[in-house]
Amino acid sequence: MNANNWPSQPEARFGAAGVGAAFGTFLVGLAEVLPDEHSTAKKILVYAAPTVGILFGVLWLWSRRLLNERRLDRLTDKTIDDLTKTLRDPNLSETEREGLENELKEIRANKYKFRKAQIAYFAKSEILRKRSDS
Repeated sequence: MNANNWPSQPEARFGAAGVGAAFGTFLVGLAEVLPDEHSTAKKILVYAAPTVGILFGVLWLWSRRLLNERRLDRLTDKTIDDLTKTLRDPNLSETEREGLENELKEIRANKYKFRKAQIAYFAKSEILRKRSDS
């Protein structure tokens, strides 16, 4: 996952579809086992199953994206900390030090670019939403 394809995660969408379908099927199955005296509840469960399934799929995507972002942040921060600690080593040669400093700069720049891409994506989404509201 990088700044260029941040909103696109095909494997996550596949998982979301599976979660949504499974939960929708569960609701229909639940409706089927209800006694006939609960016919109104059965109808509600059957008719609501697709919508609730889609909602659970969206929640799956959102939670997976959030967890992946946090995982990426922790990994990036740990890498920055490790590089910073390594740079404090007095036994490093000048060439090694320059290489590590360049790596550190690149990681920090990529983290900044990734966040910038996220902000641009959400800002664009918000602008489009406001246009559709008016």
